[in-house]
Amino acid sequence: MKSRKKSKAVKKLASNLKQRLEGTGFNPEEMLIADGHDNAIIGVVEQFGRPPTVCYNLEQVLKNLMKMGMNADEAREYWEYNMIGAWVGDSTPVYMTKI
Repeated sequence: MKSRKKSKAVKKLASNLKQRLEGTGFNPEEMLIADGHDNAIIGVVEQFGRPPTVCYNLEQVLKNLMKMGMNADEAREYWEYNMIGAWVGDSTPVYMTKI
């Protein structure tokens, strides 16, 4: 049975991403990332009353998971349970679906 512990897939912002945020005015120390998906980061989301949050391209995240050996259904299930379902506070990463 899966536990709902704080996801290991979400952690503090990696140093290479800190460099990308330099000069933007965002505080990288307050941001969380989805581990292993740096290539899917498309930006930072801002909303009134909430801290800036890292935003990922969902399609790329699912591709990354499939490259790790999951089929499409497994990748979607993993993302739903371990990533989008991993609420770790207001800085929890968000995922964008292109329309």
